[in-house]
Amino acid sequence: WHEASAPPLARSESYRDAYGAAGDAAAAAGGVEKVMSELRMQVAVEEANISRLREELGQNRKALQSLQEEIPQRIVSSQRLSQLRLAMKHQQASTDCLRFKQQARSKVALVQELLAVWHGAIPPQLRQAMLSVFDLTLVGGLSGGSPSPPSIGADGQPIPFAELESRRRASIG
Repeated sequence: WHEASAPPLARSESYRDAYGAAGDAAAAAGGVEKVMSELRMQVAVEEANISRLREELGQNRKALQSLQEEIPQRIVSSQRLSQLRLAMKHQQASTDCLRFKQQARSKVALVQELLAVWHGAIPPQLRQAMLSVFDLTLVGGLSGGSPSPPSIGADGQPIPFAELESRRRASIG
């Protein structure tokens, strides 16, 4: 053969060429196997991640479905809460209104009593002079041509406070 006739150095080079390439191929095959095993590990990790993500997706879908089923109940609950708040505000406003009316009626009754005492204590001529000086007018009916306070009856006599209060309560109730 050709190698037998070649000098010994040429034979070692051709041996290296012949078997060195195979050695490099074996080394390359070992590198490929290493790369393949790394890729297999990455694929296994990715498949585990995909499996975990699919499981989480299923759980999230179930949670979303249950929340979507609860939405109408929550809307109704929210509407009821809004109606309850509105009713409470209305009730508070009504209570405040009644309290203010009661306070106003009490003050009116007090002023009526004051006017009745004033009307009975001050002589008619002095009363007319004071009304004209201070530009005051009295509310109520006319008795003898002069204005009288609301706590003065048609006969010109003061109406007792207890009777005024009972009239006020009768008008309320």
